[in-house]
Amino acid sequence: MQRVILICALLIAAGAAAQDFSRMNQQDMQKMMQQAQKMQACMQKIDQAELEKLRVKAEAMSAEIQALCDAGKRDEALSTAIRLGRDMQSEPVMREMQGCSEVLQDMPAFAWQQFAESDSESRDICDSM
Repeated sequence: MQRVILICALLIAAGAAAQDFSRMNQQDMQKMMQQAQKMQACMQKIDQAELEKLRVKAEAMSAEIQALCDAGKRDEALSTAIRLGRDMQSEPVMREMQGCSEVLQDMPAFAWQQFAESDSESRDICDSM
């Protein structure tokens, strides 16, 4: 699970960097790798049993939302996603993971700017499932 999270974080950054590779230099790439190593070290401290419980909970949430989408209940799917997302945010292991991901904020700014500027917020929850 740790590797999945680390890989996702790196892919996000790498994908954004690939969109404008000309702006990324060797120093930025080294900094990105250092930050990823810091995140990995932090993630290794998280209780793996709790992380597994979180993964199972997230899969159940996804299935519940998908079922609502499949039934054409888009508004209910959205409100359920918001409610379940807030519940998930209150999980101690989730807060620990968020703390670990804070090191990624020091990555080259353009990577995060491009990711943050994506149109992901404009899509319906059911369209992103």
